[in-house]
Amino acid sequence: MENAVYILIVLVVLVFAFLLGALGRARDSGESSEAARLTTELEEERARVRELETELERARS
Repeated sequence: MENAVYILIVLVVLVFAFLLGALGRARDSGESSEAARLTTELEEERARVRELETELERARS
């Protein structure tokens, strides 16, 4: 009977470990998509800055 209790405790711990790992991966995935979105926005803003610099150079000459 004691062995069954120990096995049950081990199974519960493994399930919690699996769930925590799954939650961590989901969070990391969300952070990755957020980072990708911000990187895309940054690249778009840099492109816009280059366009404005080009327009400024044309206006100066």
